[in-house]
Amino acid sequence: MAASAYRSADQDLGRSLHVHRSSTKGKVRGVLILVGISVIGLASFLAAFDSWNDDAEGAVKSLLVMVASSVAIGCAAWGLVTAVRSRETRVDVCEHGVVLHADRKETAILWGNMREVLLDGRGDREGVSALTVVAADGTRLTVGDEIAKFDDLRAAIEQETTSRLFDEALARLEDDRAVGFGPFELTKEGLRHAEQQLPWRDVERGALTRGVLAVGSRANQLRVLPKRDGVLAWASAPCGTVPNPAVFLSLLSHLRGASKDDTGSRSMAQIESASPGDASRAG
Repeated sequence: MAASAYRSADQDLGRSLHVHRSSTKGKVRGVLILVGISVIGLASFLAAFDSWNDDAEGAVKSLLVMVASSVAIGCAAWGLVTAVRSRETRVDVCEHGVVLHADRKETAILWGNMREVLLDGRGDREGVSALTVVAADGTRLTVGDEIAKFDDLRAAIEQETTSRLFDEALARLEDDRAVGFGPFELTKEGLRHAEQQLPWRDVERGALTRGVLAVGSRANQLRVLPKRDGVLAWASAPCGTVPNPAVFLSLLSHLRGASKDDTGSRSMAQIESASPGDASRAG
């Protein structure tokens, strides 16, 4: 419903600023693999046909090879046709929102309607391989790192959403209400995770690394180990379980900074004067 409304009123999204298209590298690689399978299958079929003889056992073996080769050739041919006919994925970043063109469908979400940004992780560097944007009406838009300049697209979406959601979260804290981010919960007093609670004065820093959102404390500082997925911290969670990680890290940075600047005497209103900035990579 919402997607069709956006589609019928594209002018509401404003002019297109940037276009991100799916990379052709994966598609080309897949086509080459399928061509290789076809060649091997055809060669096996011809070899089996050439070695056919009247011996019953030999004939059965040759027949099995020919059947298997025919199946391989058929599957490869189907894959080639599908790969060639598949349409590219495209994301238009506009003045007032984003539009995803994929699988012959169009999905659009206005900046002001974005409520959650979810990141899907893997175990290298920051570990972000995909992002999902969820609108207030439940519309979901998912793009993966097969999109060209995926990091730029992610940065644009987080920049447009972080400031607004940051202000909303601070307003909730000012009203003495907790703000939840998946397994984490922020309050005026500190940070909660599972059965643990950490006062703001003891929060060291937060970071997104190797697909994990981690928070260090004075006693348990955040450390990234050389081995794969090695992260030591006071608390951590897969980034996919923490909605709006950029907002979370921005709040973490400002709240712990306020606590260190003044031992709890600053109000949330005073903290609001600081800009959230880009804390999607470290707090």
